[in-house]
Amino acid sequence: MLDSGTTEAGTQIDLETRAFMVYALEESGGSDNRHLEKIVSERGSLQPYGRALLALTLKQRKDDKRARDVAAEIERTVTADDFSAHWESHRKAMLDFAESNDTEATALSLKALARVKPDSAVLPRVARWLVSNRRNSFYLEFD
Repeated sequence: MLDSGTTEAGTQIDLETRAFMVYALEESGGSDNRHLEKIVSERGSLQPYGRALLALTLKQRKDDKRARDVAAEIERTVTADDFSAHWESHRKAMLDFAESNDTEATALSLKALARVKPDSAVLPRVARWLVSNRRNSFYLEFD
């Protein structure tokens, strides 16, 4: 599916989903470098959810410089105040999922920053936002 860019039904696979697929493949033993490089080249079009997945994939590959570059992009795109911080993100309309995935994007961005840039000043405010907004979310597992 990554090679063709489409599902078995012929539907176009969006960039966020491709980022998730590459991340999942990398976590399970490795992915084809071409697919990762394509996402890196298109990363300006990624939403926070996909950008966090890209940073995690690069970190898993021990590509620390590019992982730090993407982490810096994650930090620059945060919506923050003195008390909390989060990322706004929307998924492609599908099934019965809500299009807004701010909670998932924020949780993955927190995970990526914690792994790539654990000294990030934004981390405590992001954690505060997640705890404050838990009633609006689904269960997310962190390892």
